[in-house]
Amino acid sequence: MAPVSIGRSGVLLACALCVPQGLKAQVADPDTRIEEIFIDTDNVFGDDEAADNWIYRTANSIRVRTRSRVVSRELLFSVGQTADSALLAETERNLRQLGLFRSVQVDTTRVAGRLVARILTKDAWSTQPIVSGRFASDGTLTGRLGLTEKNFLGTGNLVTGAYRKEVDRSGAQLALRWRRLLSTQLNVSGDALLLSDGASGAWLIGDPWRSQADRTLVLIGGRAADRRRLRYRSTSPTSRDTVEFQQHLYRQDLSVGRALVATTRRTVRVGLNATYRNERILSAADSLLPVPDSVFWDLGLFARYDQPKYRVVNYLDGLNQQDIDLSTRIALQVRLAAAGLGYARTGIGPAVQLRGGVAAGPVMVRGEILANGLFNSAGLDSGRVVASVAGALVPGNQHATLLSLRAGILERPAPGSEFDLGFSVGLRGFEPHSYVGTRAVWGTLEHRWYAFPRVLDQFGLGLAGYLDFGGAW
Repeated sequence: MAPVSIGRSGVLLACALCVPQGLKAQVADPDTRIEEIFIDTDNVFGDDEAADNWIYRTANSIRVRTRSRVVSRELLFSVGQTADSALLAETERNLRQLGLFRSVQVDTTRVAGRLVARILTKDAWSTQPIVSGRFASDGTLTGRLGLTEKNFLGTGNLVTGAYRKEVDRSGAQLALRWRRLLSTQLNVSGDALLLSDGASGAWLIGDPWRSQADRTLVLIGGRAADRRRLRYRSTSPTSRDTVEFQQHLYRQDLSVGRALVATTRRTVRVGLNATYRNERILSAADSLLPVPDSVFWDLGLFARYDQPKYRVVNYLDGLNQQDIDLSTRIALQVRLAAAGLGYARTGIGPAVQLRGGVAAGPVMVRGEILANGLFNSAGLDSGRVVASVAGALVPGNQHATLLSLRAGILERPAPGSEFDLGFSVGLRGFEPHSYVGTRAVWGTLEHRWYAFPRVLDQFGLGLAGYLDFGGAW
């Protein structure tokens, strides 16, 4: 155990022995101010478990327990603040979403008449191998081999390295996610693909909205690429043509936002986006011709309304407890693509996102619509509409049934941005790029049985049967 106490002294031992009381009873008490915060980060296996099992002791010894500051920096309350059940629930949810813990408990209890907030976490095994493979129709072995550490040295940061082999290319895949850089509010992330037919990468640094109460947003991100891009055209599920393009890209984005309303029940947020894009995409046959880059600037405004709603379930997408997002969201954006900013014609680009979900007993349903486009004097220049519906039946007896359906329409997409179904996307029983087009419908019906949920108390074994359907044209 690694307990940390924040607040008045003399409570730590008593807190470890006390019995938690219900939050509603404490809120009703005349004195509801939090007088101490108690944090206990437990290893993958507890001390009592490890004492009698050398395998558990070895597992604990080869990894670093999550540091207490990783938990304390995510707290949405502090000593002296009135206990709020919504803030405690959101803190617990945020800690679970880090993906570092097998279990999280955030509650309050009385110790010698004082109100103490307790945060108890138990680490999950965070070192995950990346192993996947499959033989393509021509006998080529494709897949990935690597390692992901989601809790590097107990700091809550992610590091990934893998070798990636595809039918058309191979190379290295790298990723980094660093939260609270140097104890600041900044998040930093980076991704890189160093493949045999070119390289690409993305980066992001800034202070995001981490909770319902956050007021400001500042993000700076971008992408760069110098690579080959392939446009596929399916002539049958086993036959396809390709057109090769060469892409050079440098893109830089800036987003700033402010919350006009920021409560545990709802948020209203507005902001500004700005984008600089320097890009050239041309046929590989013409790649030696002196074609200049195209430089574009975009300016945009956005507004977003969120009403949070979550359901905590077991045995849906994994063996651990997880939060299912059924929140309502209405997001609107409009961007200006002016002739003076690099475009042939001045255009307006609207975008909308509508999302919501409902739950009744063990049944959950969530729907979403995403639509965006660019309109100018000639009409629709380009656009995208994707609608999805997902439902789940989770009775809590190690079984889960899932049904999802998606449909989309694209107008004049960039080469390589078409809907591309097959292998792992959309249709798992087909070869990669089996169905490619600007119109697509796909879905899945799947039943999962987590037959052995706690093997060595760390991983589980299950069976799943599924039916995938869909196509693109």
